[in-house]
Amino acid sequence: MAFQYKSVEERFPKPGKLESAARNLVGSAANVIGLLGEGIGQLGSNLPGIMTPIGFMPNWTMPYLRDASSWLSEQGQKIQQPARLSPQWESKDFLDRVTDWNYWTDPQGATADIFSGFGSSLPFMGIGLGARATGAVLPTKQIANKLFGKGFDKFAKTNLGKALVETADTGLNYTGTVAPLDALTNAAEIIKPLKERGFTDAEISRLMLGSMGEELPIDLLENFITGNTIFGKGFGLRGKTWKGRLGYGSLNIPLEMGGEYMQEGYQTRATQKYQGLPYTESPLQNSLNTGELFATPEERSAAVSGAIGGLLPATGGTVIHSAFGGERETTPTTDEYRGEGGKGE
Repeated sequence: MAFQYKSVEERFPKPGKLESAARNLVGSAANVIGLLGEGIGQLGSNLPGIMTPIGFMPNWTMPYLRDASSWLSEQGQKIQQPARLSPQWESKDFLDRVTDWNYWTDPQGATADIFSGFGSSLPFMGIGLGARATGAVLPTKQIANKLFGKGFDKFAKTNLGKALVETADTGLNYTGTVAPLDALTNAAEIIKPLKERGFTDAEISRLMLGSMGEELPIDLLENFITGNTIFGKGFGLRGKTWKGRLGYGSLNIPLEMGGEYMQEGYQTRATQKYQGLPYTESPLQNSLNTGELFATPEERSAAVSGAIGGLLPATGGTVIHSAFGGERETTPTTDEYRGEGGKGE
């Protein structure tokens, strides 16, 4: 019997939407967990030990952590590979993607972007929830009372004060826990390429720290937004009924997508820069010159995928808080907090 040649498409048929969603969700989550562990192992190898999300780990455990995490990251990439975003969409900007019906129907189009973004966020959501569940959070209200005196406690009981306190508490605690780990995870992407080019562990660790420092301000800002759009009520704080919360809360969606656009673009910019690859020197200047923040295809593609990837968690958070957020309790207005009826004490 003669050998019958099969094309790549025949041997690896295009996945359906359900398979694409599952592969991108599981694969990206495994890749992120692996990169986080690999980053901890890389930096920890130069220290007596390092504190991790699961506790203190001494220096001698770092090579084992790094190797096991590298394996997990590779498995995640293998799971995701057959269903990852198609090259035909990688080169397109935001409007070109979202206005093309084929992008929404292609299993390796919008499905890949949305579930890859959601999967990448899941490990950090788990860490953020774990921190709150164990009480490892900042006492933001108590700190504000110390800074601003007893008057702040009265102000915090008003509608405006309550909204500001809840926004600050949710955002600061989430970003304080997640942003440094987010930066470390992205910096870990440069480990393998630099090792293949002969860089030493000390050189790689130094470049990783540079990459982390480059992107951390954006990570802090975006995770503050994420904390409020997914775990807090964000704009939905203004709604007294579920319809009001849904109406105002829908503003969370473009805010989260815009934040993800900035973050993913800047994260790719940082890893490109510290690998010695082309990157946008000044996104602000580039936007003034060309109308686009990012100059390289890698940065632009990551930014667009990040924005679309933020659609599912932002929408889900908004709907959940709208439906189960509960009725807003009646509190004094900002004029009334000075005394009954707003007349002062």
